[in-house]
Amino acid sequence: MRNIGCALLISLASIAETSWAIEYNVTIDGITYEYDWRTQSYYVGHSTGACGFDTTSGIKDVKVLSAIPASQNGSEKDIPVTKLYSGAFRDCTEITSVQLPNSVTTIGWDVFNGCTNLKSVNLPKGLTSLGPFAFSKCTSLSSVEIPGTLPILPYMAFAYCDNLAEVKFNEGLQAIEQEVFYSCKSLKETILPNSIDSIGRSAFSYCTALEKVKLGSGLHKIGDYVFSGCTSLAELTLPEELDSIGKYAFSNIAATSINIPASVKSIGSFAFYSEKLVSVYITDLEAWCKIDFENESSNPMYFAERFFLNGKLLRDLTFPKNLDVVKPNTFCGCELFTSVTLHDNIKSIGNYAFYKCSDIPEVKFPAKLKEIGKSAFEFCEKLPALILPSGLETIGERAFYFCQEATEIDLPASLKSVGENAFYSNPYNPSNVRIHDLSAWCSVQFTNDASNPMWRSKHLYLNDELVKNLEIPYGVKNIMPYAFIDGRFGKVVLPSTIESIGNSAFAGCGYITQVNFPKKVKEIGNYAFRNCSSLSTIVSLMDDPCKTGYDCFFNSGKSVYNNAKLYVPEGSSDLYEITSCWNEFKNIIEGVPTAIENVTTDDVYSHIYDLSGRHLNGKQRGLNILIDGSGKARKVMNR
Repeated sequence: MRNIGCALLISLASIAETSWAIEYNVTIDGITYEYDWRTQSYYVGHSTGACGFDTTSGIKDVKVLSAIPASQNGSEKDIPVTKLYSGAFRDCTEITSVQLPNSVTTIGWDVFNGCTNLKSVNLPKGLTSLGPFAFSKCTSLSSVEIPGTLPILPYMAFAYCDNLAEVKFNEGLQAIEQEVFYSCKSLKETILPNSIDSIGRSAFSYCTALEKVKLGSGLHKIGDYVFSGCTSLAELTLPEELDSIGKYAFSNIAATSINIPASVKSIGSFAFYSEKLVSVYITDLEAWCKIDFENESSNPMYFAERFFLNGKLLRDLTFPKNLDVVKPNTFCGCELFTSVTLHDNIKSIGNYAFYKCSDIPEVKFPAKLKEIGKSAFEFCEKLPALILPSGLETIGERAFYFCQEATEIDLPASLKSVGENAFYSNPYNPSNVRIHDLSAWCSVQFTNDASNPMWRSKHLYLNDELVKNLEIPYGVKNIMPYAFIDGRFGKVVLPSTIESIGNSAFAGCGYITQVNFPKKVKEIGNYAFRNCSSLSTIVSLMDDPCKTGYDCFFNSGKSVYNNAKLYVPEGSSDLYEITSCWNEFKNIIEGVPTAIENVTTDDVYSHIYDLSGRHLNGKQRGLNILIDGSGKARKVMNR
């Protein structure tokens, strides 16, 4: 240990002795070199003149020395120059050329930033580090060669070099960072080496003269906006190892076609935004179906017209059998599809999956389908009757928006929720809506009126029978918002089990003449019976009137409030006259006349069966067996 300590002291003493002898600042030909005792080398400093050298000397051609000779550095040997310090020649507008020795391995930040008359520079063959903004705004620089020893081109290294027409890259460069060649308006061609793995955000943005780009085979990532605004870029080939393409990466380029390699796994929004893009080419449909598109605009088919698989225009789509999900945006904008075949094992169809596939004449929905996403079939204008499979649970917002030819829709009892404007069309929704379980239908969660295909439609069918008078099955407690909006029912019979009626549940049901509210009703939502203008008889069996929402029975001219008769239990009229909404009625009558149909203080019925004993969801034509709340059975002929 003592020997090691002695050696260290001797070494430090030697360095100290040498350091004391060396000149720390040496100025030669107007350039100041400063000594760095840690690396035992010189670097070009910035202590002489605002630009790093004596600007009054009139020097235009800068030649950096490879070493400071012993005769001038105060030692016994030549000491190499290895670095140009940050900002060393910044804004030196008189410089026209720079010669750098191969001894220089580091060029710092801003070294030649703003040298607007610099026309030529050689980057050292051993360069390993280049700082951000190093040659930014060198507007007269016409060409440069990037040595293979430099692993990274840093942020804005050559940005705004307006006359930079030629850049030669060598193998060894691994990454081009953000905005390196931003707005280099004279650059016409770029051939990148195979060693480059990634290109950063806006690296070549607004290189408006750029006509041809050859990307290296090792490229895996193209960042956001990389070639955005390269309005002359008409020739482009993406490498077979490319993984990801950032948002706006090729927006507003001149290319009319693009080949997407099977290696691509993700594409950002508006990556290929262009008015000139016509054709998209792929070689592997299954690989295409696995791409993560950020949104609908990520898919180049959102802007293009033709989709080619292995050189053949794809008109008849057969979805790959190995996949059980149609991912979001996969076929967005494929307007020329004339048929779509989806196998039965598909579980979900993602958001915008077939958005604007306007020529599809029909889709057979998979048997195991559980979910249809947002705008999945929006603007599929030629889709006819929609027969949705048993087991479907969720339909997203605008899923079938403006599917104008879909005049019939068949919805399964499994359905649980429907998103906003899922079936909106102009001027009407499907003419006929078919359902199979009235109890299940009462529990579907509709986001708004246009979520329900009944909105602005004509007819509701229950098990292929037109529903003229609506009888809600016994056992249903809650009718969800918008459940029967715009229904064309003459009568509505509510079972004694009903406790709540949601917002706009029967809004627009202009044919209803009578509705009876059982005792257990606790709440009637906003607009629940709005514009039910034919209502003439309302029977409430509630001793204490329930809470009602805003404009529950409102219609234009308030004819319902003014003309309809509201029948209430004996002795309860005073309560109705002081309760919001109920007190709007001008004709409140105590007692329920026996002449009024479908009114009973007992349960209307708890179960309905046919003559073979099969349980029914509602009355069918012919003879029905009804079991009421007391357990008594009776036969009823329903004509």
